[in-house]
Parts: sequence; structure tokens; C-alpha cells
Amino acid sequence: MSRKEALEQLKNPPYPIEQQMEDREYVIKKLGINNSEFDKIMQTPEVPHLFYESDLDRKLLIKLFHLFFSVYLRIIAYPLGIISRPVEI
Repeated sequence: MSRKEALEQLKNPPYPIEQQMEDREYVIKKLGINNSEFDKIMQTPEVPHLFYESDLDRKLLIKLFHLFFSVYLRIIAYPLGIISRPVEI
């Protein structure tokens, strides 16, 4: 597909409008809300992931794992030959 063809295709809706409306009604029904509540939810501003504490906890856990793993490598794995040191270029 050429760039020009791709740009033309992007002008079309991602999938048929009828299917979009059916999906919208399905979601509204499953959430047990009405159209105005759904519209209000869809118009609220986006919230970055860092806003949620659970995401911060995950980042902290990743940092702690990285710290402990680097200590493990330096104190145990490299000296005992469990893992060979990477070659610096």
C-alpha cells in the first residue's frame, strides 16, 4: 500500500458507523447508564497513569527489583561464576 492510499484510507471511519452505534448501545446497556451519562464520561479529560497510586507502587517495585538484582549480580552471581560479566566495548 502506498502512502497516498494509506492517507486516503485513514479518511474513512475505522469501522462501519452502524457497528459503532450498536457497540455504543451495547456498552451503555452493560454499564447500566443512559446516553447522557455515557456522553459525560466520554467528555471527561484523560487522566495520566501516574495519577493512580497503584501505578506508582508498580514503578517502585520495578526499581526495587532492579536494585536487588544488580546487588545479586555483583555480590553473588559474578564472583561465583553463575553468570559471566558482560563484555564492555
